[in-house]
Amino acid sequence: MPNTMYLIRNSWICIAIALLCGLIAIRTSQASVGKQIKILDNDYAIRTNQAVVNEQSDNAHADNKVKKFNSTNYYSYATLIFSFVSLFLVIIGIGFLCYFSYSNLPQQPSAVDNPSTSKPKIDGKKTDQRSKTQQSSVP
Repeated sequence: MPNTMYLIRNSWICIAIALLCGLIAIRTSQASVGKQIKILDNDYAIRTNQAVVNEQSDNAHADNKVKKFNSTNYYSYATLIFSFVSLFLVIIGIGFLCYFSYSNLPQQPSAVDNPSTSKPKIDGKKTDQRSKTQQSSVP
């Protein structure tokens, strides 16, 4: 039996990290949606010349001017990265698992699998355990 424990260990590590990346991707996706709503609200306010609440202050209505803020949604990039890393690690983990399974398959058929090989050979011929007198009396 080959030492293949590293394969199953690597498989579980990859799948566990993939699961963690998937959960982080879900969380950054929620943050991305919130950020995108703020960006679209700000764009709408700029187009209609209305006051919007800035990211830093909640009192932007005082001077009735639209304040532009950073409209780059970095959370969407993080979500994309975590999603691809998760997908890649799941594929690698499943690959390790398949290689582990293949490596641990029996290389030669055993006597249990093939009963015809379990009969002893005498002079190169396969014979039954019964004696010749018993074989001749059987119709």
